[in-house]
Amino acid sequence: MAESKADKAVKLHPGLTAEEIFGKILLGNLALLNRWESIAYEGEDHEGVHQVRVVLRRLRSAMVIFRGTVSRKRTGHWSAEMKWAAGELGPAREIDVFLDEGMPELIRWSGLVIHERRLLKLVQLFRREAYLRVRQLLDSARFLALRQGLDHWTKERGWRTGELSPARVSRLELAAVPMASEVLEKHHRRVLELGRTLATMSDEERHRLRIECKKLRYATEFFAALFPVPTMADFTRSLKVLQEILGNLNDAAVTPGLLRQVIARGESSAAEEASLTEVVDAAFSRQALGLATSLEALALSWQEFASRTSPWSAAT
Repeated sequence: MAESKADKAVKLHPGLTAEEIFGKILLGNLALLNRWESIAYEGEDHEGVHQVRVVLRRLRSAMVIFRGTVSRKRTGHWSAEMKWAAGELGPAREIDVFLDEGMPELIRWSGLVIHERRLLKLVQLFRREAYLRVRQLLDSARFLALRQGLDHWTKERGWRTGELSPARVSRLELAAVPMASEVLEKHHRRVLELGRTLATMSDEERHRLRIECKKLRYATEFFAALFPVPTMADFTRSLKVLQEILGNLNDAAVTPGLLRQVIARGESSAAEEASLTEVVDAAFSRQALGLATSLEALALSWQEFASRTSPWSAAT
């Protein structure tokens, strides 16, 4: 079940207020969560867990993006619960990515197909354990309370509970385009500031840049209908390319550690474990030789992205 562009689209128009947009984004993504939850539970389609994690990230990002409108004090509980839920899904998503993308690359770089069957067996064992954790999460009373509670809080505009300052009420009633322009500019500026040291970044620093790129991308998707469609689409496409390269570099950085966990948790003798670990480490060492090509692609993508004029500039 592939996610269409329509799945991500929340129908917005300039006549809405900041508060109305916030509510529409939350309810739209909660509907997607309901759609993907059963697919994640079954575990046959790797997209299930992936899309549930994406929805949780988008919901959390919305709460960050709208922090000037709805305070952290009012969203903090929901944000923390979604972070917990996404963390429970993490091992399943990581091993799915490895099966889809990393395993073929590893076999290619190792050149030792003889180890493929043994490694695949260990990976499948790890995946079964990870998906048991997924099902435990989705069956839990805590997750049900998150999903139903956030739906109720949104529909009842729970962020208005208690006394609000006149400034906060004014922010809730701010028109869509000025609010979106302000938010997009803030996150765009954050990405550009972080990217200035791209050439000397460590893996951890590139990961932080990737996270900020995700936040900006979610914001551009949330507010796409409020600005000229062609320029917004081009901007988001450029950002997506940058984000994907950063994602591939991050996968290359974290996959060796994941594979060592997989091997260590398998039922292998000490000699088998040592032998397989040696092969995997050697493969990743050879794979790392291609890092320069990836970094060149990253530099070119960054130049293309950083040179773009933001689509919301004319509206500010």
